[in-house]
Amino acid sequence: MRALRRGTRLAVESSALGVASWRLTRLVVEDGIWAPTRERLLSALWATATQDGPRWRVFLAGKLYELLTCPWCVGVWAALVIVCVWRRKWPWQLRHDTWVLVAATAGANGLIVAGVAASE
Repeated sequence: MRALRRGTRLAVESSALGVASWRLTRLVVEDGIWAPTRERLLSALWATATQDGPRWRVFLAGKLYELLTCPWCVGVWAALVIVCVWRRKWPWQLRHDTWVLVAATAGANGLIVAGVAASE
């Protein structure tokens, strides 16, 4: 009986946190409120990624550019942030069951991102 309650709690928590994670993801990747800052950052990253320079800098700038333009990528990190805030713990303090919640939250976020993308 307890396992069922625990499973139900995980489902409810991951659904609610998935919506919060999706909102944070949308704020970072798409919303207009952060658009001027995001565009400046992405322009600087793109300029660094396409110029000659140290290979590590070009590589890092390219990966950061990809990360900030990919809702799936940002969604995983947003899920981690949301769960850590929800549980009031730093990532290195999370137990294995909380990492399952992070994965479930990221999955719920991904389902919402896919649903929104399909409806647009």
